[in-house]
Amino acid sequence: MSLLEGNVGLMIMATSHSSSHSYDDIAIEHGVALIKEAFCDRGYTHEGFLQSRDEAGSVFVDIDHIKAQAQSLIHQRCVTSGSGQVIDVVCDTLCIHGDSPLALESVKALRAVLDTRE
Repeated sequence: MSLLEGNVGLMIMATSHSSSHSYDDIAIEHGVALIKEAFCDRGYTHEGFLQSRDEAGSVFVDIDHIKAQAQSLIHQRCVTSGSGQVIDVVCDTLCIHGDSPLALESVKALRAVLDTRE
């Protein structure tokens, strides 16, 4: 299936974390593609889940931090959790939350990161 060819069927998009193997099973069972999503602008717990928005530092407010996490996800396929632990993150797509004041600037920074990768 190729997005460029316009041959897109039903897909499941799920947050990438260590327990996402159940999503793998569901996708296989139903014959649909699974897209694992990771976040450039959010903090992670050491278990690989997103930190609660109620926790300090869970929503990044610094564009350099967002860019660094994007680079880490793209190049090393990992993030550093709020507790400082490096955790593997397998993802197919990166998300930037549109409700963030830095959303537009974050998208531009992510585009720059992707452009330097090519």
